[in-house]
Amino acid sequence: MDEDMQKDNVAAFAGSKPHYELLDGLRGVAALMVMWFHVFEAFATSPVDQRVNHGYMAVDFFFILSGFVIGYAYDDRWGKGMTVKGFFRRRLIRLHPMVIVGAVLGAVAFCVQGCEKWDGTAVPHVGGEGRLWLNGIYDTVCVLLFFPLLVYMGASGKATDPVTSKVCKFLGDISYPLYIVHYPFMYLYYSWVWKNGLTFRESLPGVAAVFVVSILLAYLFLKVYDEPVRRWLTARSGRKRQVGA
Repeated sequence: MDEDMQKDNVAAFAGSKPHYELLDGLRGVAALMVMWFHVFEAFATSPVDQRVNHGYMAVDFFFILSGFVIGYAYDDRWGKGMTVKGFFRRRLIRLHPMVIVGAVLGAVAFCVQGCEKWDGTAVPHVGGEGRLWLNGIYDTVCVLLFFPLLVYMGASGKATDPVTSKVCKFLGDISYPLYIVHYPFMYLYYSWVWKNGLTFRESLPGVAAVFVVSILLAYLFLKVYDEPVRRWLTARSGRKRQVGA
């Protein structure tokens, strides 16, 4: 592969535009919020007693943020060599190596905890059980108004010191791997809590273990597996295009 092709592949992997540091940090915060929401699902006994109510909406925020960032990254590439096929190739390379990890970890954790299935009856709410329609209004306002505003504020600001920049980068780097790897450990946590009839306070060591192990594994998979695999796939894809494959 010639030097120009190598530079193209590095740019495709790392991105040719500056990152929005605060949006990186917000992406990581969203992943942590989803983890907290999942922790408290272990103690929800009905659709209206989830303690971290609407924590699931961090996923909606993540999608809105990702849509903005993807548009920012690719908006000036169409008509300049970027094709629909090339776009989907890049997105597959970006996302699917960790999907494989999540599937494997999920299967292992499901078998280890005894193949117990969770029915997912805990649906978040605003108001009492007789006014669940308010929940739809709340979700809609968040998605259409507050989340875009939060993305705008994050994109408009800058980290003001090196520590903040490093924290934002770390949170952004682990956000997607953390989404992928944490839920298999939630199944183990649920099984432990339910079999022993634990309260949240009694399960705090397990909560700490889930968070620490998930974050460490997310970073480990990012550096040891995800980034090297994406580099290899990007380079391989570049070689195929070079020979006309």
